[in-house]
Amino acid sequence: MREYNTFDEYIEDTCAQVRCKKAHGDIRRELAAHMDDQKQACMVAGMEEKEAKAEAIRQMGDPVIVGGQLDRTHRPKPNGKLVFAAILMVLAAALVQAFIIKSASYPLYLCIGIALCFAFYIFDYTLFSRYTWVFYALGIGMLLILFVWSFFGNAIMLNGRYYIPFVGNSACLLFLPVYCGLLYNMKGKRYFGLLLSFGLMLPPVFFVLIIPHFTMALILGVSCLVLLLALAAKGWFNTSPAGSVLLILLPIALLVVLYIISNPLILRRLMVIFTDKTGAGYLPSEFQVLLSGAQPLGESTAWATPPAFVNYPEFWSVENMPDLQSADFALLSVIVNHGILWGVALCAVIGAFVGFLFYVARKQKNYFARLIAHGVALTFCIQGVIFVLANTVLPATLTSYPMLFASGTTIVANMILLGIFLSACKWNGVASEASLFHSREGSKREKACA
Repeated sequence: MREYNTFDEYIEDTCAQVRCKKAHGDIRRELAAHMDDQKQACMVAGMEEKEAKAEAIRQMGDPVIVGGQLDRTHRPKPNGKLVFAAILMVLAAALVQAFIIKSASYPLYLCIGIALCFAFYIFDYTLFSRYTWVFYALGIGMLLILFVWSFFGNAIMLNGRYYIPFVGNSACLLFLPVYCGLLYNMKGKRYFGLLLSFGLMLPPVFFVLIIPHFTMALILGVSCLVLLLALAAKGWFNTSPAGSVLLILLPIALLVVLYIISNPLILRRLMVIFTDKTGAGYLPSEFQVLLSGAQPLGESTAWATPPAFVNYPEFWSVENMPDLQSADFALLSVIVNHGILWGVALCAVIGAFVGFLFYVARKQKNYFARLIAHGVALTFCIQGVIFVLANTVLPATLTSYPMLFASGTTIVANMILLGIFLSACKWNGVASEASLFHSREGSKREKACA
């Protein structure tokens, strides 16, 4: 080991062995503090300062060996259990696709989703916080471009209003990590931060409602709202927790009422669905009949006798119900064609996966990683709840959003979110918040969030 005149020289040579640059700040602070303690101990023992400094460096050992040991402990790595859980979830979705939905395009979109999941795993998730405004502006701009493109190319007039088959509506889910970055940057900014966070949550949600895609707006809006309320209740904005929650909930309640009043077709459609068995409510009625005859194992007994309200009894079969072969009603198809137990097993897989996402999210030491992981877990949770409700309790009354079970942009967007989740978790215990964000504010956040 060569002779070192200063601690900084030794620390630089040690850090040169550590490939994870984001951990260098923590390593420098840790080594400097440790060597300073050793120097003070040597001086107490009677050494001169220069001699004590040299002895402290000698006791640390060869910087190449020390740096190699630190390199092994400060290396981002995937959460093995999380990766295993994600693989099981993808396999379950692929099996449902292969035996029930049989979408020809699913393998292609699954491969694209896996590739993007890996790309976003490599991606530096802290960029969502450091460049929040850039991502927000780009996101709104892209949504507007897609909206205009869809409107002029595919808009449909129905019941006196336009309905837009929105190109890539699932991409709206990707606004969530951007919103997490916004919330993170609003810490301690009092009511200005609270109101700005609330106000900037609304444009993407209203934008999706205009399309209209109520289920997507519900997933995105509820996910962002729950995160905002949770942070407000914890005093994240340095405001009164109770007052902050009320300040958010009151306008939300008003907006929901105004939306229902301005869209009377929503309530009318629900009434028709539950009362008109031969018109708009034929599909929910048929599904309810099939569910009523569901067996623990095997086909539903309702397949044997067509209900009285069916206009063409000869077509009462799964082959003549294309809805039962779609991803939206994959769970319903499993229940009525293979049995309740298989349906319960599928629900258990979804529930276990979502529960494990929340478990991993709670274990994150970095607060921004914890925030973004909870956001992704919330998104999957809401999708799962809607998927189960639309297939069981309220069949065909909600537009299902079948997570990884659907083809197209749905699985791609969800796989990207999963990649962002994995990216956030790989830094757990590797580097502190201050080192990850390379900012003075990072150390303050780290202390506040510890």
